Amino acid sequence: MRARIFAMTRDQALDVLAHARTVHLAASLPDGSPVIRTLHPALADGCVVFHGGRTGEKAPLAGRPAVAAAHELLASIPSHWTHPERGCPATTYYRSVQVRGVLQEVEDVHAKARALQAIMQ
Repeated sequence: MRARIFAMTRDQALDVLAHARTVHLAASLPDGSPVIRTLHPALADGCVVFHGGRTGEKAPLAGRPAVAAAHELLASIPSHWTHPERGCPATTYYRSVQVRGVLQEVEDVHAKARALQAIMQ
């Protein structure tokens, strides 16, 4: 974990996720094979949601631990802004979030409707 001074509140983390165009999802299949995918997320009922088919590659991940990560680029500073010849002053400022949980298929029709509506928006 990063130093505590860089920690976000839950609301700040949800804000990054709410504005993320994509998230990276990492999990493992029951046989231990890793799966890493870039997804279009949405927030619904306080959860990160995404669409997947029942027979798709992500389907066997239901019930498995996973990590989703997103970032928001704030500024990219080229080195020549602070030094005419050295490359080391170059830096990038961003907000990032990493959430951990267990993937679950949304089965309740009302919760599913809210999730799909959030994805469509």
